[in-house]
Amino acid sequence: MERERKEKHNIQGGDLEAVAELLNVAMRNVRSDPTARVKGNKVVMCNRSFCVIMRAALTLNIPWEWLDKNYAWPWLEGLVSVIRPDNKLRVESARCRGDPVCIHVFEIG
Repeated sequence: MERERKEKHNIQGGDLEAVAELLNVAMRNVRSDPTARVKGNKVVMCNRSFCVIMRAALTLNIPWEWLDKNYAWPWLEGLVSVIRPDNKLRVESARCRGDPVCIHVFEIG
């Protein structure tokens, strides 16, 4: 599915700009703000807007952090792995833990 998304939006190459572009396309598809940006040798995504995972957790009456750890974060790593299989996701802050913003950092290599 993610390879098709990459092709549909004509995202080329394997650099960090391509990673940020693919993340931003995916965030638009789930009605979140496209905030992924390249910062040095990593891609940082900051989310203060609507969170489909929070909504799903509330709807399904399951813990938000559980859904993040077991679905959302692995999905993000998988998405980025279409371009860079050597990525490692680090979650610096998460609203499911009470932080004011979610900050996802994708380190490459």
